[in-house]
Amino acid sequence: MRFSTPCNLCLALLPFQVMAATAVENNTVKYLQGLSLEELMETPISVSAKHESSLRETPSIVSVITADEIAKSGARDLIDVLRTVPGFDFGVDIDGVVGVGVRGTWAHEGGLLLLIDGIEMNERGYATTQFGQHYPLAHIQRIEIMRGAGSVIYGGMAKLGVINIITKSAEDLSGVHLAGSYGKMAKAVGHQNISLMAGEVIDDLKVSFLATKGTGQRSDRVYTDAAGNTLDLTNSNHTKPQMVNFGMQYKGLSFRALLDDYQTDGRDGLSKIRTNLTTRNFKSDNFDLRYQENLSPKLKLNVNLNYSRQKPWEAWDYGDNVFLERETSDRYIGGLNLQYQFSENFDVIMGVEHRQEQFTDRLADVSLPNRNNTVFFESLNKGDWGNLTLGARYDQYSRFGKNLAPRLGFTRNFGSFHVKALYNHAFRAPTAFNLLINPTLRPELTKTLEFSLGYDINKNMLVTANVFNMQSKDTIVYGVIPGEQSDAEIYYNAAKSGTRGAELETRWKDSWGYITANYSYYRVTQNQSNAFKALDYQTGEAHDTAHLAFATHKASLNSSFNLTPKLSLNPSLQWYGSRYAYNQVSDSGQSVLKRYSPTLLANVFLRQQDFLTKNLDVGIGVYNLLNKDFEFIQPYDGGHAPLPDKSREFILNFAYKF
Repeated sequence: MRFSTPCNLCLALLPFQVMAATAVENNTVKYLQGLSLEELMETPISVSAKHESSLRETPSIVSVITADEIAKSGARDLIDVLRTVPGFDFGVDIDGVVGVGVRGTWAHEGGLLLLIDGIEMNERGYATTQFGQHYPLAHIQRIEIMRGAGSVIYGGMAKLGVINIITKSAEDLSGVHLAGSYGKMAKAVGHQNISLMAGEVIDDLKVSFLATKGTGQRSDRVYTDAAGNTLDLTNSNHTKPQMVNFGMQYKGLSFRALLDDYQTDGRDGLSKIRTNLTTRNFKSDNFDLRYQENLSPKLKLNVNLNYSRQKPWEAWDYGDNVFLERETSDRYIGGLNLQYQFSENFDVIMGVEHRQEQFTDRLADVSLPNRNNTVFFESLNKGDWGNLTLGARYDQYSRFGKNLAPRLGFTRNFGSFHVKALYNHAFRAPTAFNLLINPTLRPELTKTLEFSLGYDINKNMLVTANVFNMQSKDTIVYGVIPGEQSDAEIYYNAAKSGTRGAELETRWKDSWGYITANYSYYRVTQNQSNAFKALDYQTGEAHDTAHLAFATHKASLNSSFNLTPKLSLNPSLQWYGSRYAYNQVSDSGQSVLKRYSPTLLANVFLRQQDFLTKNLDVGIGVYNLLNKDFEFIQPYDGGHAPLPDKSREFILNFAYKF
């Protein structure tokens, strides 16, 4: 019942699917075949600036992951992909919902913006993203991952970073594709999903259609809540994704409909195991219209209109057959920008945007309207001395007044070296749910300073090193006050929080395959809220260098070895240093701190292209090969004990082009 819309759209588009089956000769792009390291470094990047520039010159710290790398890794979902990125980690929220941390900071609520084809996917109740078989990997052409503030470009949900997912276009597909994945844990099916994709180019008309449906389980292990109660997660902690992405482009005019329906089932509540199974629905229907026109050889116009309706965190209690939460959010966006090329080395983009939103709590019969007007500009000046990016964003909020966020970026290539020096401001406004709980909340302000140095050892090998310092004030903090019948949620502003650290990565790619290895480190520099601290209440000792959940030291290895031109062996490793968690509550009602020892996660995947017949790719592998008892830890003192991740999972993937 809850998943009818995308299925109906699939049926409605069957004539298009049949038509695409007779599409023109395959014109598969290089992203599906693999890029050389040099080509990857020269790939135009769009996530980190209004101006496209290469990976070396873009004014941010950016990682790019291609469709070829995802397919070879055998990754089950976006969690597996992002675990290979320096500074990225994951923690549990509630009800089986897993969120992301960036550089040691919990980014789940309004700290990280996730885009699919330019459309914002964060739900607008708390500004969260939900990970775990949510975003279909089969749809992805490439992912651009920016670490560092992106608010000057994207607004308030990009405080710590941006994930920009670019899906396969009509040119990439050029026909009909079918892809699927199946995973089996020791006691249960880990995941199973199927994706149908089609695309065709007819003169100036480009049409693409991507749909996926699946089901999975968070784990097949036993969860123990803070009070010591246990729950076997086998068949009681599900994820159910469903997504349809339809795109159409004619010359400078493009339209996209993106329908996302994600569901989690679970009994792990705020601080204790629920008596009844609770379903969380995250439904988002997005419609996006864009127009681009060259008004003159030097002047370009871009116009965009967007409407979306969301039902974030909708909760249904199966035992009592009642809604626990039921909200809707309607948002309209209209904007335009002009890009003027003053000279070959200097151009400016200026624009305006208007956002209007109506958030309604349907059970409490409360509505929160919100409006935001924005003016922004970005200039790019290139010279022999380097490239200078200067930008600013001015927001006028109906609830919070005015804010100006500046940005400065310097990049330079010289010989085999490239350097970056970056400074950004970020402004995160409280969301609707934040304000319903505490109407007096103030916005967060974050400043980020970054330096990066890269060295091309040769055309096939690259080393990069980054250092960063992030400082926030008026940090919005979530907490839980346990009660006899139910827990009370609270939000408040902490004075300051921040981390600083370093990231080191090397990439080696040649005809035999590739190896990507990285190491990341952070330490807490300011933390004036006990919610994120690793604090031993029983002894009074505070582990001041680490936040809850996130290891200060993390390393990753992702590799692929070509055994034959069509057969590859793809091992990967993720190592986590010590982590801290609150896993139970003492007799006096205080959280009890536990230190988790370092953990190594190992995976291996074997992929055969053109298996038995042309255009059929098949892969088999194992994730969590060593069967480690890894857990998602709650990154704040919210009463939720660590939630077990999956046990060893055997996986089978396939992809076929008709």
